[in-house]
Amino acid sequence: MACRPRQDDALTHFASVSYIYRRRAPRWFCAAQRSPNEDVVSMDKIRILLVDDEATVLKVVQMAMRATIECDIITATSAGEALRIMEKERIDAVVCDIGMPVMDGATFVNVVAELYPNTTRLIFTALRSTDALGLQTAGAAHQFFLKPTSIRLLAEKIKCVQRLRSRLPAQGMDMIVAKVRSLPSLPAVYTELEQALNHPNSSMDMVGKVLEKDIAMSAKVLQLVNSAFFGTHERMTRPAQAAVHLGGEVLKSLLLGLHLFTAWKTPCIPCSSIQELWRHGLAVATAAREIALAEGCTRAQADEYYAAGLFHDIGKIIIADNLPESCDHIQKIVQERGVAITQAEKEVLGATHAEAGAYLMALWGFSDNIVNSCAFHHQPSQDATPGCGPLAAVHVANVFDHAQVPCGKIPMATLDQAYIVRMGLAPKMEAWRRLAAGAVPA
Repeated sequence: MACRPRQDDALTHFASVSYIYRRRAPRWFCAAQRSPNEDVVSMDKIRILLVDDEATVLKVVQMAMRATIECDIITATSAGEALRIMEKERIDAVVCDIGMPVMDGATFVNVVAELYPNTTRLIFTALRSTDALGLQTAGAAHQFFLKPTSIRLLAEKIKCVQRLRSRLPAQGMDMIVAKVRSLPSLPAVYTELEQALNHPNSSMDMVGKVLEKDIAMSAKVLQLVNSAFFGTHERMTRPAQAAVHLGGEVLKSLLLGLHLFTAWKTPCIPCSSIQELWRHGLAVATAAREIALAEGCTRAQADEYYAAGLFHDIGKIIIADNLPESCDHIQKIVQERGVAITQAEKEVLGATHAEAGAYLMALWGFSDNIVNSCAFHHQPSQDATPGCGPLAAVHVANVFDHAQVPCGKIPMATLDQAYIVRMGLAPKMEAWRRLAAGAVPA
């Protein structure tokens, strides 16, 4: 890896670099915007662009990735060369070093995020730090990996992302999700966190408890704390624990400097309210954790159940924040025809909030258990994964909570009986119902 470049030069010219490359619309990108009836580029093989100024590193990574997944790999020894390649060819995922000369990796992934938002963007670096250079990638990069030990994991994550991307049939939905740098937070929690971070007597435990109340902030801190930059030895799934690990200065940077924590401004969530969506998420998370503990899971395992429940409806936030007009249309269909929200979403968007949420969770590097709990929480029988971990608890807790708080003309959520019987869970349902009814969000 080359010596650290001068960051002031690279960042000062970020806007001009973006403008220069934006003016040259790549031929393949124009083709990708065709109507669904036109020919499209074959997606059989994942196309990965590796960017590193060290040729030996490129060779090692290339060999290891080809041994792990079926893919086409293109290499570049500078960010400029990489951008020229991306003008001409379709690239599904970019993997770049962060400490490159001329244009560093932080600037490069920000340019790629602006010009090619549906490209998966991964940082692969030998650096492990929380300095400004690392934090500058927090919004644009989807995941972070350490050299050299994470090559196979990196390849598997790319494969997972592309698999979930294929589940989004709506043209452009994958781009909308991939563009997400952060999600809006409940205004009251946002204000409470801001006050806690600025109060001299606030402890990080207090800050963590505030942050844990919010779905969007929790997702972002868990994405970051489990990245290579922060060097955690074990994967964290509890937002409050992640906040303590990151520390007050990093959280202040995310809130005030990088603006990755923002207050909710969109007025519409289909057939719900902001407050109800957050209440439901916390209720399902708490119930899923109680079910896990009752079934003999460890505290660490139960924390993953909690996270899976907290994020199961995160796709609704993505849709509401990015497609407010579609939200109005979805709500109208549900209210006039009495169909399920997922059916209305399919009609309007071609994809559901479950699929959109799962894709974001995969992009941000969350575990398969959390990704699958997003994807299949309405119909867990569609999941081919053996066993019945967090998904089963989230599915059941979701149905039971909706039954306790019915919402107008929306059809009542029902248990996937085929799944319940196949997994041998029927005798547990009454006990799980009582756990869900008694679960009180912290």
